[in-house]
Amino acid sequence: MAWKEIQRFANTYGFTANEAKAIVFISACVLTAVAWSFVGKEELRPSESLEDAYRRMDSVYKARAQAPMAFDTLPEAYVYFNDDGMKLPQGTETYSRKLLNLNTATSEHLDRLPGVGPTTAKYILKYREEHGGFTTIEDLKKVYSIGEKKFNRLKPYICVD
Repeated sequence: MAWKEIQRFANTYGFTANEAKAIVFISACVLTAVAWSFVGKEELRPSESLEDAYRRMDSVYKARAQAPMAFDTLPEAYVYFNDDGMKLPQGTETYSRKLLNLNTATSEHLDRLPGVGPTTAKYILKYREEHGGFTTIEDLKKVYSIGEKKFNRLKPYICVD
């Protein structure tokens, strides 16, 4: 309905259909930019100096940077390694990287891996149940919906113990 009115308006003023589409597109972009400038901006408060605004924004950044990552919140399923790649005993606080053990991870743990959602986590758990666990991390490629690309994204975060 609205498009027919736009075409009728365009024909009245001698515009072609493509020109009318271009005008509508440009108008939509301009309206979006105007709306964005009013809504999406962090502005200085009237009584705030530039230095105070920087200090406020910097404190927000620091608070976000120090917040725990979601991947770090469930440590019991991880296997800890030192810089030489040697496995460290459970409860060791000094480690350089931690990997998620595919044979002990829960659906909640798997869901925190990059590119793994609830459905893929369910497929991983189903494969583990049917095959008695994973013998190598390459077995993960046999899971439905995990191809070479997704496997390469997951590889730095997983292990089999």
